[in-house]
This record gives sequence, structure tokens and C-alpha cells, in this order.
Amino acid sequence: MAFATSAASDRSYAVPFLAVLAALVVFAAIQFGAYSIAGRFEYPLDDVYIHLAMADGIAAGGYGVNAGEYASAASSPLYPYLLAPFSGLQIQRYFPLLINILALVASCLLWARIVVNALGRTGARFVVAVFGLLALNLPQLAFSGMEHTLHILATLAVVRGIQHLGDEDRVSVLLIAGMILGPMIRFEAMAISVAAALFLIFDGRARLGVLLGVASILPVVGFMYFLTTLGLDPLPNSVNAKLGVGAAPGMGQFEYFIARIAAKMRGLVAIGFALLLFLALINLLRSRMLGDRRLVLMFAVASFAGLGHLAFGQFGWMDRYEIYILVFLAAMLVVAAGRSDGALQNTTVLAVVAAMAICSVQYYANIVSSSVYSPRGISLQQNQMARFAHEYVKAPVGVNDLGLVVWRNPNYVLDLFGLASKEALETRRSIPAQGWGAPLAAARDVELVMIYDRWLQSTIGPDWVRLGELHAAPPTGALGDSQVGFYATSADAVADLRAKLDAFVPTLPAGATFVMQEAVQ
Repeated sequence: MAFATSAASDRSYAVPFLAVLAALVVFAAIQFGAYSIAGRFEYPLDDVYIHLAMADGIAAGGYGVNAGEYASAASSPLYPYLLAPFSGLQIQRYFPLLINILALVASCLLWARIVVNALGRTGARFVVAVFGLLALNLPQLAFSGMEHTLHILATLAVVRGIQHLGDEDRVSVLLIAGMILGPMIRFEAMAISVAAALFLIFDGRARLGVLLGVASILPVVGFMYFLTTLGLDPLPNSVNAKLGVGAAPGMGQFEYFIARIAAKMRGLVAIGFALLLFLALINLLRSRMLGDRRLVLMFAVASFAGLGHLAFGQFGWMDRYEIYILVFLAAMLVVAAGRSDGALQNTTVLAVVAAMAICSVQYYANIVSSSVYSPRGISLQQNQMARFAHEYVKAPVGVNDLGLVVWRNPNYVLDLFGLASKEALETRRSIPAQGWGAPLAAARDVELVMIYDRWLQSTIGPDWVRLGELHAAPPTGALGDSQVGFYATSADAVADLRAKLDAFVPTLPAGATFVMQEAVQ
């Protein structure tokens, strides 16, 4: 309990200020490096523009990326709505950046306050508070421009609320806001909200726990019902597209479940996660002998959420999907350490620092080797595809990378990967016959298709004519492929599209080249 006692007398704002400063310095360094490499500001993921296109659709009174067609292309129920008020403004493109900077600052302040209150005036306090979120990749998460930084903020609000319960025996607004808003930012946050509800129930606040648990789930249920009223699946296509298709032939469901977990547990981040989860589980057993019910509950909810993510969550995808659970585990373990004494306290803090350090090695290696180059890849590939579609073709097109091509495009964009097309997603996942994309393109008057051949080779219709390949010279970061195949969907469209390519190709920036089909081997 010594940490919590000393924290009560600590009125210094130096540690939170340093935590924010350190995070912003690293964030600025990543942005500057990416800008220098790309020669312009760009997001490292094309997905940001899917959110922006969804925001435009919402602002126009619909829900989708193509006018008059419903689609659940965004992974976050709430994020596109936050961007919708700025639809049509030139500065709309920068609002994901602004939201992420603000969420980064707020997350660092919450994290630092959690650590300071738990660890008091110790050297460990400074190390964990200032370098913790750096090690757990929060600056790169903000760099992505996606909703994940807001997800971290909601997660830390829940942890801070649990800390208020433990230290001051009060239910804070942070706990309520984090539990309710988190799942609307990312569905995975339901694990955190349910864990917090269980904490309240077993802490003697059963009515409030049930009420907040229901309040955190109802908005998600309401959103899923809203999607069904539009004729869509309850889960967004962007979520369905990344779910596994099931067990392999001859493999039982239990074997498949174990195989999925084994596939996730690779790399240093998996080791760091496993260490944090093991620490929560073993401390759960150890803390039962100390007679502190809230300490037991803290380790229990951390273990519950960690096991939930292990079973059902994702790892990777440009180091985004597991950060919230790493932050939750680390923060809950730090809070629990503040209620502990002696060996339990010391080993917990040391193990948390070790786990964060292990994760940081992989994260920063990936930043230097890949992420910082991703804006260059987006600029050389998706931005060029968008220019060709918007300025030269000016007609419906088909793609497998949706964002920049569809954002502010008045013409129809057929998403053959399926984020914005339920029909395409269901067809693609059904292991269809060769050429399954042809009827979809014909139904929407699509004469040009731009796809990664190795992703969607089976899409290519029998009458499609290959026009050539757009090449992005490496390094291109997290691009799905450095080559995009361009296809005319009929022989009648070839001459017109070739003429447009002849006009477009000379405008390509350095690093992007187009190889006409005659020269492709």
C-alpha cells in the first residue's frame, strides 16, 4: 500500500508533462521521417480514406461509400460519425490526424496519472509513466490515423475508473464513459467493458455493474440492428472480411481454435503479451492469500480480458490490433501493484517493464523498417490509382484497395475485396469459380479494374484484357503488393483506356511506373 499512500501526497505535474512530451516527440519524429521519404503528407494506411468516404456518405444522409448504396465499410461504428461534420471541407483530410494527436495527448495524461497514483515517488514511476506508452507503440498508433488511439483512451479511462474505485471507493465519470464509448469505437472494447462490469458486480455494486454492462452492450446491439435494417449483416463487412473462414478439412473445431491461438503467438510482441497475461494469472492466485478483495478483482479482470483477446482478438495488421489489450494488462497490473507490498509489488512492476521493453523491440524495428515508408507506398500506388480514376477515367471502376479511389469520387467504385460490397465479400469467401468478378463489374458498368493479382487472381473475367501494371518502387512499407494489375473488362473498352493511360503515365511521380502489357513478361 506504500505506493498509493505516497501518491496521495504527490502533486507534481512533471511526470504527466514529460510523458506527453516524449510521446509527441516520437510521434513528430515518425511523421517527419515519413514526410521526408514520401515528399508529402500521407497516411500510412489507405483505410483512413474509407472512414472519410463513409463520413461523406453519412453527411449526405446515407451509410456507405457509393451514393445510393448501403455498405458497412468502416471497422468502427463511431469514428466515421466523428469525421462527418467536416465532410466537404478541404481540411477534412487532416481531421483523423488531429483526432489522433488529441487522443494521444489525453491517453498519455491518463496513463501517467494512473502510474503516478499507483507507484508514488519511486524511480519506477518515472520509467513506467514516461516510457510505457512509447514502448507499447502509441505514437505509431496515432500515426496510422485510425480509431485505435481513441480505443486506447477509452481503455485507460476504464482503468482509471477502476483505480478510483480502489483508492477512493467512488465511481467516476471516466469509468462510465470508457465502458459505454469503448465498444462503439472498437468492438474489441466489449471485453474491457464486460470485465469492468464484473469488477463492479463482485465489488458489491451488482446493480450498477449490470446497468453499465448493459449500457455498454446496447449501443453495439443497436448499431448491429441498424445495419440489418439497411439489408446488411450485423457485423460490418470490414470485420467479416478479416475473420477466419473456418477449420481446414479434417480439422476439428477445437484443433482449429488451438491452431488459431498458436498462429497469433509469434514474435516478441506475443512474448510480451504472454508475460503480462501470465503475470495477471499467477498474481491472481497469489493475491487470494492477501485478503484484499479488490486486489484479487484487479488481477481477475486483467486475466479475463487478456484471455478473451487471446481467444478471439487479432495481433499485427501494422501493429494495431493488440495494443489496447497490452495497455489494459500493463495498466491494471500497475494499479494492482499500488495495492501490493513487498515481493508481489516489486516483481509485478519489474515484469511489466520487462514485457513493455520486449514489445518495444519489435515495434520500433517495424517502424524503422516498414511503417515510416508506408506513406510513400500509399502516395505512389493508391494516390496514383485515385488520380487516374478521378481525373482520367471519370467512370465506374473496380478495385481491391478502396479508400483513396472512392473518397470524393462521384462515380461508382466496385470493391472486389468486399469491404464495401456484401455481394463481393460473400462471393469471394465462397471459393468461387474463376472469373467471378465479371458479372459484378458488368452489373455496375465497370470498364476498368485495378487489383492486386496475387490477391484476386480468380476475379479476372474471361473477357478481361490486361492493360499493364502500376509499379511502386520499394521501399513501400505496409502495401499489400508493390504491383497493381490494370484490366479492361471488355475488348471494346481497351482503346479508350489505353488512350487515357497514355495521357496519365507521363504524370506519374518518381518511384511510380506503369508497364504496358506488351512489355510485361
